[in-house]
Amino acid sequence: MSAPPLDPRLREELKAALESGLASGDLMAPYQVAEHLRRFRDRFGPDVLRALDGEALLRLMHGRQDGESRCLAYWLEYKNDDEFAGTKFGGIGGGAALKFGIYQRQSDGAWMGSARQPQVLTVEDAVSKARQQRNELLAGVEILKDLDVSDASDEVYARLQSAMEAAAPDLSGRPVTQVLVFDPLRQTRSVSQPAIPAVSSAEVVANAT
Repeated sequence: MSAPPLDPRLREELKAALESGLASGDLMAPYQVAEHLRRFRDRFGPDVLRALDGEALLRLMHGRQDGESRCLAYWLEYKNDDEFAGTKFGGIGGGAALKFGIYQRQSDGAWMGSARQPQVLTVEDAVSKARQQRNELLAGVEILKDLDVSDASDEVYARLQSAMEAAAPDLSGRPVTQVLVFDPLRQTRSVSQPAIPAVSSAEVVANAT
């Protein structure tokens, strides 16, 4: 079922807000969105994630030792510059580093994990965790490919939520949450509060295809 049409007055208000945002630079023009997503896709897109495994995959997703080559988790939480205006696509800042399920300790490069308290992981365990997350991100990508963005009804997004939780149970974190779904070309979003931000990263990866 499609969403009901907008009240004409609300449509005009939104149109004026869009024009104002584009003029001020607070909103990105479609060509800018496309360029930023191309840069993200070139570094972290589904094809890139699918082609990697082992420590190379682990470093790409969570490595924090190389300051010149920022990882996926860094881009999603902190990256906000001319190369990739991350905050224009949403924000996942704040909270503990374990919200990513795994992180690299900067002091000594150790891989840290665990659902409650940080614990040092072996490289093998860290790789296994990164591989699981990669697989769930790719599963989320496939679900989002089938999403009809022209239908923003509650029913459609409730089904999307259930499908994402089934495809990415570890990244979803808990049952019955909402998901931030952002269509960057339309500059529309469903605002939410996911349990941990990695589901949003699946959506960024998907929208970068």
